[in-house]
Amino acid sequence: MVLGDSHAAMWLPALDLMGQRIHWRIIDFNKVSCPAADVSVFLNQQGRPYTECDAWHTWAIAEVNRLDPDVFVATSETGYRVLAGGSLESGLEKTLGSVTSPGTKKVVLGDIPYLQQDGPDCLATHGSDVQSCSTPEAASLNTAGRQAEMAAAAVAGGAYVDVVPWFCSSACTAVIGNMVVNADQQHITRTYAAFLTGALQAALQPELTTGS
Repeated sequence: MVLGDSHAAMWLPALDLMGQRIHWRIIDFNKVSCPAADVSVFLNQQGRPYTECDAWHTWAIAEVNRLDPDVFVATSETGYRVLAGGSLESGLEKTLGSVTSPGTKKVVLGDIPYLQQDGPDCLATHGSDVQSCSTPEAASLNTAGRQAEMAAAAVAGGAYVDVVPWFCSSACTAVIGNMVVNADQQHITRTYAAFLTGALQAALQPELTTGS
């Protein structure tokens, strides 16, 4: 079971192929602009607290426990504006701690690196120099968000999957091989997600084995 926002949804091509390969059912719970972390956030699009997200967290976690998955994966954007009194780390700890179904293995799938510009737009204007659309790795990472994810996973006794090496070396590139990596600044294309199926399965394999 996968819980999160559009950053959870973007992994579905890989998760679906993985599920078909190993005969696992993949269940996706995602709500746009609503993080996996059970914390109140600001809805920038409408300039107000995202109260629907709070209600969704309550419903979604109850469904997770009712369905009793073998593996629970939390993944989402890390750049949210969290309302006073909360933090991404404490909210993610709350989510993971609220999953109480017996035997469920917990995983935090780390957030991806972000380009400094929209990948497709940049490639459209730099077709003969795709490297100009790259971003240095250090500039692409939300360090505080990554640390919060790792800390929450450790507190919950869950696994943390660092996806950054799948995108970056010293720089994060908009094209890998013959594939466009990014659908925009902060989401990946279906093609590249599907390409990463093997890497994702290998990273999850310890949980898939012990959770079955």
